[in-house]
Amino acid sequence: MRHAEEVQGQIIERQTTLAGPLVIGCYSSLAAFWIPVICEKFTKPNPGLSVTLVEGDGAELQQQMLKGHLDVVLTHTRHLLPQVHHRTVMSGRPYVLVAANHRLAARSSVRLSELAEEDFVGLDLPTVRDNQLVNLRMSGLDPKVRWSSQSFEAVRGMVARGLGYTVLVQRPPVNVSYDGLPLAVLEIEGPVGVSDICVAYTASERPSLRLRAFLDFCEQVGAERDAGDARGSS
Repeated sequence: MRHAEEVQGQIIERQTTLAGPLVIGCYSSLAAFWIPVICEKFTKPNPGLSVTLVEGDGAELQQQMLKGHLDVVLTHTRHLLPQVHHRTVMSGRPYVLVAANHRLAARSSVRLSELAEEDFVGLDLPTVRDNQLVNLRMSGLDPKVRWSSQSFEAVRGMVARGLGYTVLVQRPPVNVSYDGLPLAVLEIEGPVGVSDICVAYTASERPSLRLRAFLDFCEQVGAERDAGDARGSS
């Protein structure tokens, strides 16, 4: 059925503009940053497309894609499965997040070793557990996980209330928690493994026009956000 839909979509695309089904998987911690802009600037301007958005764990979404249930998956490069192709669309260097009244909050950067004795607030998702903690240990920090949540904003909220620090990749445009408490962002001094944002897809000699258009769209959005982050940190 998916093959039949693909053939039909290619015929329609040759006749008109972007059309046909496109099933997009989005890693849950990226959803708040990417799904709204996808809906507004990609789906809405192309009414011939039938877009379905699925949120979940990055690795599990890729497994579903390999079985033919999804066309693409927005995730991190550190979450990629070896069987998939990908296009990197946005840089993802980790940073430290602390409460505004934290002893290090007035600084612009920090060494991970300076946080060794403090409580860590973890984003409790499988791909984060399997990748971020390993990355931090390889970078010289063995986090003391005291609190955790599956919610990105809940983690930021606990940090804002002084329950510990965290290390994240996604950067909201404002350093304030959901309940209005200020936060401080610290760059990490020294080497640390990055986790760029990418679009994963399966190999195809002739990828559909709508898939190529979506890859280009994500690349454009990522470039704009990278430029915004650079301006904000300068």
